[in-house]
Amino acid sequence: MPQYLKIAEKIYQNVKEKKGFTDDPMEDLNNLMIELRQEINI
Repeated sequence: MPQYLKIAEKIYQNVKEKKGFTDDPMEDLNNLMIELRQEINI
């Protein structure tokens, strides 16, 4: 379980630093999914 928390924390930080969060939930979800895909492929 801690490994998933590390991945989630890293993804959250990446989104927050690169793009930030917006008022549009769909855009935020899209950005999270992009980061998740990149993290899984590494």
